[in-house]
Amino acid sequence: VQDATLDYFDKFRRNVYVTPKSYLSFIKSYTQVYSVEHGKVKVLADKINSGLDKLHQAQDDVAKMKVELRQSEVILADAVRKSSELLKEIAVATASAEKVKSSAKVIADAANEKATTIGAEKAEVEKDLEAAKPALLEAEDALKAIRPEDIKNLKALKNPPVVIKIIFDGVLLLRRRGMLKCQMVEEKGTLCYKDNYSEASKMMNESSFLTDLQGFPKECITDEDCELLGPYVEHPLFTADVAKKASELAVGLCKWVKAMSTYHMIAKVVIPKMDALRLKEAELGAAMKKLAGAEAELAAAQAELDAMQEKFDAAMAEKQRLQDETDATKKKM
Repeated sequence: VQDATLDYFDKFRRNVYVTPKSYLSFIKSYTQVYSVEHGKVKVLADKINSGLDKLHQAQDDVAKMKVELRQSEVILADAVRKSSELLKEIAVATASAEKVKSSAKVIADAANEKATTIGAEKAEVEKDLEAAKPALLEAEDALKAIRPEDIKNLKALKNPPVVIKIIFDGVLLLRRRGMLKCQMVEEKGTLCYKDNYSEASKMMNESSFLTDLQGFPKECITDEDCELLGPYVEHPLFTADVAKKASELAVGLCKWVKAMSTYHMIAKVVIPKMDALRLKEAELGAAMKKLAGAEAELAAAQAELDAMQEKFDAAMAEKQRLQDETDATKKKM
């Protein structure tokens, strides 16, 4: 204090005297300054101690994270291994599925080609059969138009017109009834075979005569039947117009006999085609069954592949999660 008063005197040429009051004032000021500076030092010390505590805590956390990181890396390596194995399995399953798919495509192409061919052939057969339909429908309508009275009136004739005899001979031939030996005779200036009208009369007396004609098995007609029928059908009197002049019954039977002959001529060409078509349809059925089996196998392979893909996606997601956790731990460290 004394040195300070001397310095003050040298600077300002004034004397400062230390009294008990000024000394107490100095002590008070010193105490205040000391308290302020001590507070600052304490704040710094607290900060340093807190930083040290955090460093110790960080050191402990890093040690824990190292342990966790090692564990995560082991789990991550296992996940990578599993995903690699799954990828290999998927590659094998994909190749197998592609093989099945390729096989199914070959079968499907063959089945489709066969179906197209069969469709065209079926259309051709149906077109051929359609050619015989008008005559058959006309014959059916003609038979339906025959009334029991027409048969009764015809039976009442002792010597019916020649055209009726010729038409009934045609019916007898188709039904394969007993007939006389062929013999050419002249009837009213027209050459024709000796008639079998007595046999025809017996046939007309049958109660099921019309029903039998309507349900006649036309598929049983043979080439021989049509060959024997030829001279009758080609006879100039064997027409619906001529028959109409004689009897409505004769018109119906005339149309029926001609329709049966027409049907056979068409059917003998069409039926082999239909038989061949049925065989091809059977082959198509077998091919479609084989295709269904291949498609079922493909569906099973695809389902297995989808399940494996789903499993692989889950494994890859888990692997990515572990990778993200590992990267976050490294970054935190």
